[in-house]
Amino acid sequence: LAKICGITPKRLALTENVTSGCVLPLWGLPFSPGDHLLVSDCEHPGVVSACIELARRKHLFIDILPVEHLRDGGNQKEHTKQKVLELLEVRLKPNTKLVVISHLLWNTGQIMPISAIADELKDHPNKPFLLVDAAQSFGQISVSKAAPKADIYAFTGHKWACGPEGLGAVCVSERVLEESNP
Repeated sequence: LAKICGITPKRLALTENVTSGCVLPLWGLPFSPGDHLLVSDCEHPGVVSACIELARRKHLFIDILPVEHLRDGGNQKEHTKQKVLELLEVRLKPNTKLVVISHLLWNTGQIMPISAIADELKDHPNKPFLLVDAAQSFGQISVSKAAPKADIYAFTGHKWACGPEGLGAVCVSERVLEESNP
């Protein structure tokens, strides 16, 4: 799994599903009251609910990254990338601490430019963490460039990987291992 994801085995943990792979490390990230979470409008309810509860408990704010209206038709991959980066530039706040987005959107089938998003976040003054729900991407598209760029990249084994239910995994960045308690 680590080889498929382009990471070292030290950065991979088995989970029961994609939601626990997203939520468990999410709750260990270092947040301060007033931090902002930027969550795409195409996230699965399990991840959204966890972000809402985290925000309530830690006194955080949730902002929405509107990507549902973008459509990746045929040769428009570069167009989508440009639009997502423009949206990020507008929606990121100085105190954004986390961006949550799926690699392959479950409700539109659109592929998000995870590597470009990660590069954009590294240039942000607050260097937000990047949480990626990869439930639809793992086993369907190559993940070896996106997984190493995300701070949390969680996937399930029962969808496109054709594995059993109740088995998933999460890739975490060195930064998550050093700065949080995942």
